[in-house]
Amino acid sequence: MRDPKIVFDELIQILDIFGVNSRREEMYTVACEYKKLKFMIELHLVEKFTNIYVLKFYRKGNEYENYIELCAKIFSKLNL
Repeated sequence: MRDPKIVFDELIQILDIFGVNSRREEMYTVACEYKKLKFMIELHLVEKFTNIYVLKFYRKGNEYENYIELCAKIFSKLNL
């Protein structure tokens, strides 16, 4: 399993590559803005497990198609 800090740092770099404005709000939470699209990404430890993490994406607003496309691009670049 990869260190969550490394995964999150990689995520920030990928957001920069795609031109997503991002701002860390907590250690593993980032607020993002891409054109008119606003969303949040959080890295969480799965309850009752010591080595399983999930990335949660939260969309704000109704830019659904652009959001799905951007999420797919981000996930394709992550080395999980």
